[in-house]
Amino acid sequence: MGGTNLLFTMAALLIIDHFGRRRLMLVGSIGYILSLGSTAWAFYTYGDAFAAVVKATTPGRRFRGRHRRRSPQYRRAVGLLVFIAFARLRPGA
Repeated sequence: MGGTNLLFTMAALLIIDHFGRRRLMLVGSIGYILSLGSTAWAFYTYGDAFAAVVKATTPGRRFRGRHRRRSPQYRRAVGLLVFIAFARLRPGA
């Protein structure tokens, strides 16, 4: 698990160095907005069907927060924010 994290962290650093933080942040934010917008539209349009499926498949209680899955756009945008915050804290690093 640690090796996988290290490998993908290094890959992310190379991608950030190649494309730049600003461009990746813009692309990640646009993907995040589109993802949330389409989810909001789907719940607004088909809300009753979603409620019926959740009620039929949830065994007696609602899901709690630890069961939520984040979209790749959300994780990408938040990951970039962490790198930007770190760069602000250590400008010479």
